[in-house]
Amino acid sequence: MATELQVMKHDISDDTMLKLVTAGDCSGLNSEQKLQYYKARCDAAGLDPRATPFQFIKLQGKDILYATKSCADQLTNNHKLSAKIIEQRTEDGIRVVSVRISNPEGRELDDIGAVNVKGLAGDALCNACMKAVTKAKRRATLSFCGLGMLDETELETIPAQAKEQPKLKSAPKPSAAPPPEAQAPE
Repeated sequence: MATELQVMKHDISDDTMLKLVTAGDCSGLNSEQKLQYYKARCDAAGLDPRATPFQFIKLQGKDILYATKSCADQLTNNHKLSAKIIEQRTEDGIRVVSVRISNPEGRELDDIGAVNVKGLAGDALCNACMKAVTKAKRRATLSFCGLGMLDETELETIPAQAKEQPKLKSAPKPSAAPPPEAQAPE
């Protein structure tokens, strides 16, 4: 069985392939290649691509594939994983949750999720505490299944100026001036 990168290799330059495998940068891929890469990642992880387990985001000038809630949910189901909270604490305004993921064969992996709760109260504090649990479970699930990638719960900790939605290479480029009928009358 060919790996996802072997399948794609014939369509991608060596420079683009190097960016893809060393930095996870998909910006050198066209729309068809991104879809091919997306499907290959889904196939390799045993995920249904129709459930949108991954999405692309532009982060610090790179197009990065990240895991969504659907990814973690599918992995949990497919591998019959269970999660157990092993510790929760708040120190210096940070809520830290430690989670242990295990499978039926007895393999275990621990990971953490941390969320800033300083100054929060009421529903905002409750939601932040739940987010720390979710973050810990998803990080542990992705790690357990060999998908060491960014998870959507981590996106909001990245400054807005560092991220944007990636543009598809095949999209037409807008012209500098609006068409004459779109210009305002003088």
